[in-house]
Amino acid sequence: MQIGVLGPLSVAAEAGEVRVTGRRRRALLALLALHANQVVHTGRLIETAWGSAAAPTSSDSLPSYILRLRRALGAEIGARILTRPGGYTLELAEDELDLIRFRTLRSAAKAKADSGDWPGFHALAEQALAQWRGDPLADIVTDGEMQEETEALSAAHLELWRDRLDAGLFLGRHAEVAAETAPLVARHPMDERFREQRMLALYHTGRRTQALAVFREVRRLLVDEVGVEPGSRLAEIHARILRGDPEPSEPRASSPATVTVAHPAPRQLPPAPLRFTARHEPIAALDQWIATAGRTAGTVAVVSGPPGVGKTALAVHFAHTIADRFPDGQIYLNLRGFDPLEPPVAAATAMRDVLVALGMPSGAVPTEPAALLALYRSRLSGGRMLLVLDNARDAAQVRSLIPAGPGSIVVVTSRDRLFGLIAVDGGVALPLDALTPAESAQLLAGRLGATTVREHRAAAEEMAQLCSHLPLALTIAAARAAAHPTIPLANWVSELRRADRRLDMLTTGDRDSNVRTVFSSSYHALSTSAGTVFRFLSLHPGPEIGAAAARALTGLPDREARGALDELTRASLVAETVPGRFAGHDLLREYAAELGQEHDPEFARRSGIQRLLDYYLHSAHAVLTPSYAQRLALELAAPVPGAHPEQFLDRQQGRAWRDTESRALIAAVPLAARAGLDRHAWQLATVLAGHLGFVGLRQEQMDVAAAGLAAASLDGDPVGLGLSHMHVAEAHAAQGQDVEALEHLDKALEYFVDLGEASWQGMVLLYVSQACERRADFTAALDAAQRASVLLASVDDPDGQAQALNNAGHYHTELGRPDLGLEHAERALALTREVGNRFAEFAVLDTLIVAHDRLGDPKSAVACGRKAAQIADQLGPTPHLAVVLDHLAQAHWNGGDTAEARTAWQSALAIMEEHQDPKADELRRRLSGLREPTGGLDGGGRESNPPDGDSPSHPL
Repeated sequence: MQIGVLGPLSVAAEAGEVRVTGRRRRALLALLALHANQVVHTGRLIETAWGSAAAPTSSDSLPSYILRLRRALGAEIGARILTRPGGYTLELAEDELDLIRFRTLRSAAKAKADSGDWPGFHALAEQALAQWRGDPLADIVTDGEMQEETEALSAAHLELWRDRLDAGLFLGRHAEVAAETAPLVARHPMDERFREQRMLALYHTGRRTQALAVFREVRRLLVDEVGVEPGSRLAEIHARILRGDPEPSEPRASSPATVTVAHPAPRQLPPAPLRFTARHEPIAALDQWIATAGRTAGTVAVVSGPPGVGKTALAVHFAHTIADRFPDGQIYLNLRGFDPLEPPVAAATAMRDVLVALGMPSGAVPTEPAALLALYRSRLSGGRMLLVLDNARDAAQVRSLIPAGPGSIVVVTSRDRLFGLIAVDGGVALPLDALTPAESAQLLAGRLGATTVREHRAAAEEMAQLCSHLPLALTIAAARAAAHPTIPLANWVSELRRADRRLDMLTTGDRDSNVRTVFSSSYHALSTSAGTVFRFLSLHPGPEIGAAAARALTGLPDREARGALDELTRASLVAETVPGRFAGHDLLREYAAELGQEHDPEFARRSGIQRLLDYYLHSAHAVLTPSYAQRLALELAAPVPGAHPEQFLDRQQGRAWRDTESRALIAAVPLAARAGLDRHAWQLATVLAGHLGFVGLRQEQMDVAAAGLAAASLDGDPVGLGLSHMHVAEAHAAQGQDVEALEHLDKALEYFVDLGEASWQGMVLLYVSQACERRADFTAALDAAQRASVLLASVDDPDGQAQALNNAGHYHTELGRPDLGLEHAERALALTREVGNRFAEFAVLDTLIVAHDRLGDPKSAVACGRKAAQIADQLGPTPHLAVVLDHLAQAHWNGGDTAEARTAWQSALAIMEEHQDPKADELRRRLSGLREPTGGLDGGGRESNPPDGDSPSHPL
């Protein structure tokens, strides 16, 4: 398999080219490939596929587009697109994607350059450049972030090309460089480095006149179109060629250029970080920026991110790689924006420091602000200087330090996003996130040794995870382990697992390399409201939180809560993952929890948890279908003041909210139990458990149902006990544990008989019928389904009655009476369409597929199967579609259409593999020989379904 993004998007399998059609499908594939082996969040995918046409319904349509993309790619490649929490991942090996190969070869080439092996560098760079077929994703319409990413790739491509040409000159390949630079100069006429290389190559091949003509041409272009003279390096090469004494044609990494000035140019950069961990994407973004700074991009880059993420290390490392382009000086200033002991450096003080560094006596520097600013701008005007302004507090501290004219650039680091600098002053935003797992492994290998990390891979990976992949934390943890090489790495990991010890383990005697102190400096810069929200966010159980949930948790008015979240985002103490949703890494959460224990009374934190749980419980309950909510008849206490549950305009909006909040809702059940709010715990579990089964989260379904039963037992409510036993039974059934399921169903039935709840007695009997079905006792299953139908009809429950009729129809079919099966299923279909339950209609259509097929009418069976697949596309992904596709494939096979049968089975297999269904092995064996199947994958039966109205009306 081969996927290509370095040129037009291309896909090839073993059998040949794979054609993917459709603008949105191609855009989704392009984005997933650009971020191969990483989770691409749904918001980013929607933005890429729909752009400005995105609507609230786009999130519901995305799974359908992903499913169609998988089908278009075929089983081999489509199976590589995996569903992950919050998004999707395309898993590819290095030899399967040209972009991965390019980055690997580029990194290897750089290592050769660092060691002075220029022939090795030249060869590897040539291999890396050979991966390119044209502009990245040249046939995909890109805008926004994707356009920035493809432009960054193009910039990295050109930079490597420049470096290889430098190496070629050093190795004496002047004729090759002269030939290669001709089209490059034509395509990039204002790229001074290509001009320099062409001049040197032409001179060394005896074409001095042509070399001088190159300079005249570029000078004319720069003066006429940009209004600047050629850079000092280009001018120096020109002068030396005129003298017949050109500079040595060595690679820049080995002999940076210097320019003689009246005062030695300042070289203030701190030493380059030792063992700098490569950050491919941020470096590529900086490469893109520097290639266009002063022309199509601004001259200021803002590297922002949370404390300890490595902003200074990245900025200093990058500054060293480009320092030779700024011969008039490299200035480094620590602005101390978040220093816990020293005040921020005033802009006037910073200007004086720069002027002194440029050779002005300190006594001659003006003290009057206007005169100082004028002199500062005059001295920096027209020069080529690099300024690194580290640890800036806000935009105002930086704004006056930006040189007025082109030629100089500024790299700013800050924990604040500095939106004002970006919006008003044309700065380029480069947010820095935690390390990737691969980068964390590289950091550990540099400090502990590659052998240690390789031999203790699991411990190293867990250490990185426990340190939230934060460079500062990971460096301290690695240093502790390296200082005691006789202690196994697993022992250090065991200590880090203890949340009460973790921040202590990441402490050193140096305040600048102390995780708690670094976090503290950001926290103490917050307003009172933002500090309160920061502390309370640690109480939230999920990986991320929505703005409305944060408002409920803190109890603050909406405007104040949103303002505080904006402040935390600007300070990089939380990240806004998609608009309105916020997340912070675990170390910051633990620090916030420490602060909460210290500053917030227990009653205040408990009140926050209750508001949050009321918000989740009432909002999730509102998502249920009216018929199911009526059948459930939960007596919810009124939400406490400040909870503000969601008010959904329609069920589609409600389902989108539930899908977004699903992880937080799951985590809210044990949170309620730990807080002693048992009624909240079992009611939340009751609202959630059926939905979790429908979407195939079987272990989560079991965990939530078991936690709900434990809470109901403590609460003692018979309704809660009956419902909880039923949901535990459903979870056991989903995992094939029918004996345990029947035990819990018997207990649930006892509670509902005592309560006189005919509706729930009917639902329990439906589950009993399904358990009997899986044990192949279709007679007992039919008896239970018919008893359920009578009970549910008596309480006028059309949804429940439709499910009972559908199940009975299936059992009649399995007992050799497909005519009665068809009759019952058609009655069920009429009920589902009457109440508008598309999920139930989906399930009934599956029963009709089998009944028509058994009656020798594969054409009708196929029609029902296609209708069911259409409904599944509209409703979103479900593992139950695999069973429908299996039955549809059987109908195709019996109708003689083997090609359609194979396609349907392959689609079913892809869904099973995605959900790790054990039946996938059976289907895989079937496909390998395409033997005629001897029965459906469900063995003639179906698993129980969730009774929340969002599931098929029979158990698939």
